[in-house]
Amino acid sequence: MALTRVGFGQSEAQVTTVGLGGEGVLRTKGREAEARAVISEALA
Repeated sequence: MALTRVGFGQSEAQVTTVGLGGEGVLRTKGREAEARAVISEALA
């Protein structure tokens, strides 16, 4: 199954429409509760 790609802003870049977000929280040690909250919300 191929992921749908769309244009990104006014650039010529193509990105998928699937994303989790919260990268800053997910890459910071000691913030597991916040990371879990971001993931739970994204999957809800």
